[in-house]
Amino acid sequence: MKLTHLLFLLVTAMFVNDANGVKLGEGPGQTRPEQVQDQVNGAFGTLAKSASPYWTKNGDRGLYGLGWFPEDVYIKDLVLTTEGPKTFSLLDYGAGNFAWNRAVRAVLEQEDVALHMAKYNIHVNIVGLRGEPYHQVERPSAFLADYRFGCVKIENLGEELQRLGLGDLRFDFIAANWTLRHLVDPLGSFKECMDTLKEGGLFAFQGFYAQLDGAMEKAQILDVPEILQRTGCPWAVADCSNGGDRGQFLVLKSQIPSFPYAYTNSCLFRGFNNVASGIVQGYRRLLPKLCFSGSESVRETPNWVTLNTNNQELSKLWKKYQDLANISKEQYPDGFGFADPRQIFPVELP
Repeated sequence: MKLTHLLFLLVTAMFVNDANGVKLGEGPGQTRPEQVQDQVNGAFGTLAKSASPYWTKNGDRGLYGLGWFPEDVYIKDLVLTTEGPKTFSLLDYGAGNFAWNRAVRAVLEQEDVALHMAKYNIHVNIVGLRGEPYHQVERPSAFLADYRFGCVKIENLGEELQRLGLGDLRFDFIAANWTLRHLVDPLGSFKECMDTLKEGGLFAFQGFYAQLDGAMEKAQILDVPEILQRTGCPWAVADCSNGGDRGQFLVLKSQIPSFPYAYTNSCLFRGFNNVASGIVQGYRRLLPKLCFSGSESVRETPNWVTLNTNNQELSKLWKKYQDLANISKEQYPDGFGFADPRQIFPVELP
């Protein structure tokens, strides 16, 4: 480890307690404490100077298919079921080599889709963001804008979109493949993604490491679901915990999400999650811990389910694409997330 990196870790470890008590809050807006932001800046500084191709391989398969959800068919349906002028925006949060941009663009440039977009004046923005350097930032066409930005501080998503001239965008679909689990402030960054999602938009992502109430959670099947349940938005989970993925999730933004958590101490956490700074932020629950239960028979159910019973949109959405997802699961039994996914199963509130 370089001396400058070691000094950064030692200095930040001395004052992280100052972050205690700052709430994540509700609605858009950055509430991150200054000390936590300093750690985010340090991690970004390391990544932005990186010449390593390791993380830029993220997305080699093009479409992520997190939880076997067929985002290509979903995105195509968004366009083809729209008859009138409209703009859709799609985000790859942690874009690696921008293979997702290329794959989605290929879907939208299919003849039937392109003709439909031209006929009804439909525009689509595809945005790929990564922290590593990249210089070719935009590839526009008549009804399609393909943005590929490097040196982006993705943990400050709202501010960076403003800096890039995309501050007015709200996304219909966000994908985060192997991204949140590598960040300094994963819960705060997750909140920023939800802030930039349109109401009715979908966010597909892998589980992340949340240090809740002083315990480093491993974002297995019973950890991230608590965070999602507290948002008040319907969500689904595919259990991919037998490996590195720690679960794959889909959340539908049905309302302004709630985040009843406050910042606490960060901890030194280097190794299997590869956080650039070696630091992961901790959080304190402002509401009692939620516990989940599920029988073994329930775990054999090959379905997505929503836990927010007041909103059945996600269940209906899954039903529509279930056959395609089952085909995807047969073709790629190891999933698109480089792990060994198990059966998809619902989790029930006690």
